Amino acid sequence: MILRKILKNFYLSIIFLIFFIILSLSSDDLKYLKTQFEQQLKKEPQNSKVLFNLMVVYGALGDLENLYNTYNLLIATDPNFLKNLKKDIKEEDSSIFNLYKLAFLYYFLEDYDKSIFYFERLYDLKPNDDWVIAFLAYLYYLKDNLNKTKELIDKGLKLNKDNEVFHALLCALYLRENRYFSALKEYFMTLSIVQRKGYKNIFGILKNLR
Repeated sequence: MILRKILKNFYLSIIFLIFFIILSLSSDDLKYLKTQFEQQLKKEPQNSKVLFNLMVVYGALGDLENLYNTYNLLIATDPNFLKNLKKDIKEEDSSIFNLYKLAFLYYFLEDYDKSIFYFERLYDLKPNDDWVIAFLAYLYYLKDNLNKTKELIDKGLKLNKDNEVFHALLCALYLRENRYFSALKEYFMTLSIVQRKGYKNIFGILKNLR
């Protein structure tokens, strides 16, 4: 009986800790959640909710290859999960993790205006997070708002010169401006970063660049 109470209190403490982390979410907190969700996924490999949460954490951390691999696994497991989640998710919940969930939900549903809305809210809360800025820059690129894209790239590169999305976007922008030498330089910069990170399918995020 005593052991049962101790275990119950322990699990309640863990639940409270995870809840607190979800509300605040620093980089270290995201890494903690990543570990927790990965462990949970090993126990429940077909759990769509865990796959989605893990996908969101990968995106928030800028682990783009795992983001897209997990997305593909989620869709293979439950093709209608995102559409169904859209009906149930609480958009009034303004916790940071829920904002990430909404931002990535609408990103993968290709509702870019809504995704921008939630990434902008994250940007207000985390103005120095280069990955929030990177996704925003990419989304504005998809919306053909090139001035906003350039503005975000400039800020993002001051925070992290090794963020591959900024260099890939610059490559695409220079190509559109017929600045081929500059585009080639940014292409090789992107390739160098991608190789250092060991990614294989990084350009999934850039599938719509033109």
